[in-house]
Amino acid sequence: QEWSDQFDDIRSYHDKEVPAVVSRLIDQPYFREILERLIQNHLVHEQAHADVSNISERLIDDLGEIKSVAHFQSWVETHLVTPIRSSYESLKVTGLEGLNKQQSYVFISNHRDIVMDPLLLNLALLEGGFTSAHCAIGDNLLTSQVSADLAGLNRCFAVKRSLRSPKAILKAMKLQSQYIRYIRFNENQNIWIAQKEGRAKDGKDLTNPALIKMLALAKPKDAPMDAYLDSLNIVPICFSYEWDPCDIDKAQQLQAEMELSGYQKSGGDDLLAVEKGLSGNKGKISIVFGTPLSCCNDSPAHKSISKQVDDFVHGNYEFYPNNYAACKKIKVDPNTACPYTNEEINHAKKQLSMRLKDVEPEIAQRIYQAYASPLLQK
Repeated sequence: QEWSDQFDDIRSYHDKEVPAVVSRLIDQPYFREILERLIQNHLVHEQAHADVSNISERLIDDLGEIKSVAHFQSWVETHLVTPIRSSYESLKVTGLEGLNKQQSYVFISNHRDIVMDPLLLNLALLEGGFTSAHCAIGDNLLTSQVSADLAGLNRCFAVKRSLRSPKAILKAMKLQSQYIRYIRFNENQNIWIAQKEGRAKDGKDLTNPALIKMLALAKPKDAPMDAYLDSLNIVPICFSYEWDPCDIDKAQQLQAEMELSGYQKSGGDDLLAVEKGLSGNKGKISIVFGTPLSCCNDSPAHKSISKQVDDFVHGNYEFYPNNYAACKKIKVDPNTACPYTNEEINHAKKQLSMRLKDVEPEIAQRIYQAYASPLLQK
């Protein structure tokens, strides 16, 4: 079956388009700036001294040789993952052994970081011998040519979030659903999508059942919804980050939304969040993969799947000392056995206090609540 032109507005790049896109990227000063900052951050973490512009030029020379999406992803893995690795202490991946490398899946996860979630997911898949996933990304993040090109080269497809009319939204959702169906069945490739629009800024990981309904919009007319959803091979994933580099920004945004009617974040906020998420300290990270879900007969298919995703995320979240320390800060009993010593919890409390020493009390309260939420939702 030929690739349908109807996907041109949202799809990632084809291999034949890659050389021209790479050439355009290399000519963008903003791209070179991002590259140099990543290298600089890495050298600071490693306490190494080297000529940043020399390293950057070498990477750009290598980039100029790239002719395919797989080649570009390999370049990212070779050159950029090392600087990014220095922003976290450890990465633990579990559950991949329960999946089949010859099979393709629709992964649905909780969403904490704009770029790190899909980047770490693909890193885990590639290192586990799987193919990388096509990742859904909001068009609010594709406002510059550089971000659109980087996303398209990384197998990202656009989710239209800027639409306002119900008719346009439904049309875009149908297209997105058809694209996912095409990738899953015609290309036999993996897809990743977050459980709801936007990151969980309050630490509460809850699937929007409308997302599952969207996945079913492309089902054949005569196929029951539950049978089609089962055939998609929906697999839940749980991301747990010890520290969130954007925790203060998220809390400030939630506060502003509460205080100011019609609050709109500025266009630069998302790009700043991407940069902080990539370079800021995340401590320990855990990624847990589930197995394909099946609809239960006792509730509507979309609600059944969304509840199972929630149950998986809440049941597989990795708790760190700061989650327990945050509960103590807001004087809430998590009602679950704590595996950490008093010394570890007290150290985490000090880290939280230091982190929040310059923020207003209501913002600090929101951040404690966000770190406590994973424990409380369990």
